This record gives sequence, C-alpha cells and structure tokens, in this order.
Amino acid sequence: MDARWFRLARKILASNFERLKYPYKLTYVVTKECHSQCLNCDIWKVKPHNELTLAEVSTLAKNSPFLSWVDFTGGEPTDRQDFVDVVQAFVESCPDLLLVHFPTNGLKPKRIAQVADSLKNLRDAMLVITVSIDGPPELNDKLRGIPKDFARAVETYTLLKAMPHVRVYIGMTLYPENTHLVKETVAAIAEQVPGFSYADIHLNIPHVSAHYYENSATAPKATLQMADAVEELMKLRGIPLKPFEWVERLYQRKVRRYLASGITPIGCASLMSSCFLAENGTLYPCIIWSEPLGNIRDHGCSLVPLLRSPKARELRAAIKLKQCPNCWTPCEAYQSLAASLL
Repeated sequence: MDARWFRLARKILASNFERLKYPYKLTYVVTKECHSQCLNCDIWKVKPHNELTLAEVSTLAKNSPFLSWVDFTGGEPTDRQDFVDVVQAFVESCPDLLLVHFPTNGLKPKRIAQVADSLKNLRDAMLVITVSIDGPPELNDKLRGIPKDFARAVETYTLLKAMPHVRVYIGMTLYPENTHLVKETVAAIAEQVPGFSYADIHLNIPHVSAHYYENSATAPKATLQMADAVEELMKLRGIPLKPFEWVERLYQRKVRRYLASGITPIGCASLMSSCFLAENGTLYPCIIWSEPLGNIRDHGCSLVPLLRSPKARELRAAIKLKQCPNCWTPCEAYQSLAASLL
C-alpha cells in the first residue's frame, strides 16, 4: 500500500487525541464563475474578480506540503481556464496528496471530460468528481435554472464513468420540492445509464453560507422530511462494504439529530483537520462560518501564519464550544467524523 495512506491514517488517528500541527484537508474555491442558476445558491449572481493567480496558487501549494486532501470547488471549477494547472500545482508540491475532489454542474460535458482526462496523471492520487443532479429531468431543470440541465449532467456523468482513473458520483441537494423524489431521480438516471444504483448518489441537506453560497436570503429551509429521505437511501443501499461508505453511513445516521436540534452532532474539526480558502485568498474556518482569519496574500501566500494566529486560537475555542453557526455538511462532517472515531 502507498505510504501516503499510512501517513493520512496517522494524521486521522492523531486528530482523535490532539490538535494536528496543520490541517490535512483544504477546501479551495478556484473560481465563482458558474452558469447554473440554482435556487438554493447565489454564487452564479457573483461576477468573479480578484481570484488568486496561478503563480499565487503555485506558491500556496509549495507552502502547504502537509495537505493530503484538496477539495477544489466553485462556482464551476472547470470554467477556470487554467484549472488543470491549478490542480497540478498541488500534485507537484504536496507529497502527501492522496485525494483530489471537485464538483461539477455538468453543463459542458466535453470540457469537463477534457479536464478529467488531463488529470489522469495525478501521481496515483484518487480523483473523485461529483456531478450535480437535483431531481428527475423536469424538476431538476427547474431547480437548477437551466433547460436540458439534466440531459447534459447525465452526459457528463456517462463520459466520466468511462474513465478508469475517475471515481464519479451524483450529488443531489435536497429541497422541499425534491425530498420525496430520490427513487424517481435514481430511476430517471438509470434509464440512461445502465447499472446506475443507489450507491452512486449522495444526498446533501441545504445550508446557509454568506461567504460561499451567498444565499442568506434564498436558502431553502431544511426539514425533518429530508432525514426521512436520507434514511430511506440508507436502507436501499444495504450494508456498507467500503471504508468511505461506512463514513458516509455514519454521516447519514446523524442527519436527523442535526435537523431536529440545529446543533452539530459531534465535535467539529474545522481549523484543526481542515480549513476553507476563498477565491480571493481569504481564509475561513469552514465552508459555512463567515468569520475570516485574514488573507494569505498578506502572508506570502501561506496558510501557516493564519493557522497559527491568535484569531485561529480564538475561533478554535469557539468551535469547541459550538459557538459557530453549526452545520452538518459533508464538506466539514467527514473529517470531523474521522476525528471522533474513538
């Protein structure tokens, strides 16, 4: 087995006993360019500006050799023309890098497939891509605001599924309008993708983020019916067989508790196992809490000074006391679950 897996396992185990010296996961917004018009997200209304340049990204990557997992997000990440070079910068500078993930709206199948093909030499890092579909065709196109969005997303999924170096899934965000339509969504995809199953779809509950989704005024209200949908999917999938499936099952089992209380159901690992970097270089604890630590441009494009700052210590203490907005999004929950194994 690749030694990087052992090093990541050591970091995860250590996170159960102590604060890690540096996070092993970074979520980085490469661009807010997006041509979807989703009802639960206002990123598409934002005109991209002041994004980190490729040279700045390269310096950031060189200053972050401790990263094992990078989640490149957007907007639509592949709309950034130098996206492949951005990813390669981390691959070349982070010797521990094992997991590379990015979501896509699937609107440009050929472009997205071209990007994925260009990333087939990631030094054996695992490439995971999530294609967004939020319901059967008609409802999906309404929720995502684009005619024929479903058809293009399925085409993108099909192209990616044929690539042996890519692990591809469907990501479905739950709304009041689609919560009861998970089975129908899977069936609609399976009509066009033979072999598509419940194991290939992941459900997300809606959240509010002023600095990321910019949806404080438009986010749909999360309901306990969403927990019903998640629990039904658990039953349809059956017993998990792979480590990642077990982690996801742990996440799913705590959705109802979160939706009922509004409180993160376990200790959060933000600013310990992970952190969130905006497209302009501003560092935040996570994807949800709009509490900036500062900008990496003021610190030589390095995360380290900000992670060691008094502000970081103050925010970690608040997170420990759950004095943050509280959330249960997979972007933050998985590493928190990993830090709560014991």
